[in-house]
This record gives sequence, structure tokens and C-alpha cells, in this order.
Amino acid sequence: MSRVTRFSLASIAAASLFVVPGLFVAPAYATTIDVAGATFDFGNPVDTDIGESAEIGDEFTYTNVTTVGGVQIDAVVTLIGASPSSIGNYSDYADLDAQEISDLNTNNPSSVDVAGCYTNEAYALTQDFDYTGDPYDFTEFVAGDLIPDESIEYIDGYEDDPAEDIAINTGTELCGSDSGFVQIRVDFEVAGDPVTLNNLTIYAGDIDNLQSMTLFSPKPSTWSVSPDSELAVVADGDSVAFNAPDEGSSEDDPTALNFVGEAQYDGVSSISYEFALEDGNGSLSFRFESYFNPDGNLAATGVDAAPAGIAGLAVLGFGSALVIARRIRRNRL
Repeated sequence: MSRVTRFSLASIAAASLFVVPGLFVAPAYATTIDVAGATFDFGNPVDTDIGESAEIGDEFTYTNVTTVGGVQIDAVVTLIGASPSSIGNYSDYADLDAQEISDLNTNNPSSVDVAGCYTNEAYALTQDFDYTGDPYDFTEFVAGDLIPDESIEYIDGYEDDPAEDIAINTGTELCGSDSGFVQIRVDFEVAGDPVTLNNLTIYAGDIDNLQSMTLFSPKPSTWSVSPDSELAVVADGDSVAFNAPDEGSSEDDPTALNFVGEAQYDGVSSISYEFALEDGNGSLSFRFESYFNPDGNLAATGVDAAPAGIAGLAVLGFGSALVIARRIRRNRL
């Protein structure tokens, strides 16, 4: 499998070190931070989708997603899993099922013999709006035109509205009519070191049409839905899932709260979640705030004491590099 170009948000961190005679003093940082009521921002550079066509293991660093008590917290977002039906971001492709593949091989035994989604420059040309030539002959597809699986359309799509862009807005494309999923992990760091966040709250809305969101590694401490929720909550020893019925919803509808899944973590440095759907494409807006208690409760101090034996003051400066990407329209066979 050839590797796609990897997009990332680069971060730059600087720390001040203090040296006294005979003693090297490391920069101080908090190992535990209370983030109750803190505002998290996973915003994208303008017109930039993060993690387009990312493959399993690709990771992306977001600098300064929140600041608590003067300490800036970073996050590393990683694609940790995807179903074979999940594919990357391609503008045009032909979705050939088993019957279509069989028909192609009946007419031309040298045709491709694996069901899946195929594309190449010649095929894409025939999908142009102003194209007037002959339709593409699917017997001309070769094995190398098969789109790699276990990838993602994009991990975090850009939203024009800043209030929406602060979420991790994941877009998923499935090849064929099979169900599929993607799994994402978010690791929190301070100056490159893991940090434990107390009282972290997340939610996702508009979970509908047989979609689901599952929280695992770790299982959240508590979780919430509305009293009249349409979501079926399934909790086991390792995870909590919010499963939607075969019913659509709208974020502008008064009943939108019935399609929201929320959870709280007492103390975590990393969380993982899965977005699953039945077929076609879909999106999930994963937000680090409370839907049911939007005001929250700010901690009295915000930052716990630094570890014993560490002294000095860390001065952290963060920046991010722009990522150039484009959003493209998808045409279907």
C-alpha cells in the first residue's frame, strides 16, 4: 500500500532552563490539571482540512488547545483504526460491487477481479461536468487503480463558523454498501510530556441514521443523554456506546438534544473513540465541552502542584504551521 501525503500541524515549543552552581534545574510543569469549565479549541488554519486521506498511525499535533492557570496544553490526534470499507478523500471513483466485477470478467477475462472502489486520471476526466466524450470503459481499470482501504476522508474538516471549527470534525467515506468505522485517539501533553486532565467533558451531537459513537481506552467515568433520548446507551466493562436508531435529526430541531451523547472523565491523559455508520458517508463533531451543562464549573486553582523535586519556571511559547489542503466535490458512479 502506497502512503498518502501526510498533513500535520507542526508545533514549536521553547522552555527556559535555570542553572545554579552544581545543580541542573528542569522546567516545572503540572502533571495533573483540572480542566473543569476550560475552553478547548481544535480549530483549523483557514480552509484547511487536517488529516485528509490519513492512514492508520498518522498523527497530528494541535498546539495550545487550552490554557489553564498559565499552562498551555497541546493535543496529539491519531487515527488508530479504520474498517476495510473506509477510504480516503478522492474526488471521483467508481464503486464496483461483486456482480459488476463478475460481469466485467465475463466480457473481458483480463479485467480487475476484486470488488471495491477504483479511480485514475482517465476515469476522473470522464467525470468532469463539461466532458462530452465516451464513458469510461471499466475494463480498463488495473489492479493499481484500487483505492487503498483502512484510511479516512479527513480527521478534522475546516468549518467557516469558529464555534463549529473548535471541534474535531471528522468526515468518513465508505466504499460500497457495507458498514464501517474509524477510530481516533487524543493524547494530551504539556511541553511534550503526558499530562492528566481532571474533570474533562466531551460530547457529540447529531448521532443519527444508525450511526454510533463509542468511547473506550479508557471508559468514561460518567455519561449523559437527555431524558427523552433517541440514543441507545450500551455500557460494558471497557466502553460506552451511543447507538442511533434509523432516524434522522437536525441540529436546528428542538429535539436535537435527543441525539446527543455526553461523557465525563475524572482523570485522563488520553481518550479514544469510534465513529461508526452503515453506508455512504457521514461526519461526527467531537467537542470538548458540555452540552447539558454549558456553563460548567471552573476549578478553584486550575492546576495541581508540580511534582516534588522539580523547581524553576517553564516559559512555553507555541506556534503552528499552516497546512495546505483543499476540499473537493465527490462524484459517485
